[in-house]
Amino acid sequence: MYFVLFTKKDCHHCVEALDVLMRGHRSYVLHETDDLDRLAELKEEHEWPTFPIVYISNGQRRRLIGGCAELKQFLAKDMVQKGLDFSE
Repeated sequence: MYFVLFTKKDCHHCVEALDVLMRGHRSYVLHETDDLDRLAELKEEHEWPTFPIVYISNGQRRRLIGGCAELKQFLAKDMVQKGLDFSE
């Protein structure tokens, strides 16, 4: 399992999402752009209004998680299910 992130440069939510994944030693693939046309295309294509756009993938299929806040909620729920402490 790994995460797929579509991000834009100089986005603090994008940086925060990457930080959360790195601190948790989670695998991810990063797609970053600062091209305004491409950013608009990504929002429309993925039907998500903000950045980052985060998916979880098993290599064959992927599911939309949402943005940074949704990623943190997803990981917290995953940690609770595994019986691990996610608090800082």
